Amino acid sequence: MINNPGAIRDVSEKLYSTIFYKYMPNTMFSSDLKIIKKFIKKYKKIIIKPIHGYGGNNIKLINKRTNEKQLINYIKKHGHIMCQKFLPGIKKGDKRVFIINGKVVGAISRVPQKGSFLSNMSKGGVAKIAYLSKSELKISKIVGKDLKKNNIFFAGIDFISGKLNGDINVTSPTGLKTHFELSGNNLAKIFWNELI
Repeated sequence: MINNPGAIRDVSEKLYSTIFYKYMPNTMFSSDLKIIKKFIKKYKKIIIKPIHGYGGNNIKLINKRTNEKQLINYIKKHGHIMCQKFLPGIKKGDKRVFIINGKVVGAISRVPQKGSFLSNMSKGGVAKIAYLSKSELKISKIVGKDLKKNNIFFAGIDFISGKLNGDINVTSPTGLKTHFELSGNNLAKIFWNELI
């Protein structure tokens, strides 16, 4: 294990992101049905995720036509959930940014299959090499600096339409092999050089 175990415990991947809220789409955490329904009413389409979810599992696209019973059952199953304004730009893909020892070292884009909003490669997302905008790079450096301060050596962060999506992956940031296959740049070497 490379990342400090205590730091992994303290840096809850979704809740930790709230300190970077100004860089994110409108987001809230709640288990209160009334509050969640108000959020849906305000933004029309939202994404809901379990706070401790991973790999695109149990992520749902919700709108005002969603069956209320389904929403109630989801809350009962997952407790407090992450609710986020849906960004239609996900159709063009997200960007996974790799951070090693506080440094931004590379990125890939993951494009969902047609008709899907899930870009995770485990859900059929197709990867391609990605380049960060000035704004995305600036935000990534800010997050990287904070991760290093919190003893997180290796992490992956994600952007959709230039917005940090709130998933700061410190337990299993996937994609290094894919990045190498697409770019020829071996981030694993950077990883070990920084570690040693």
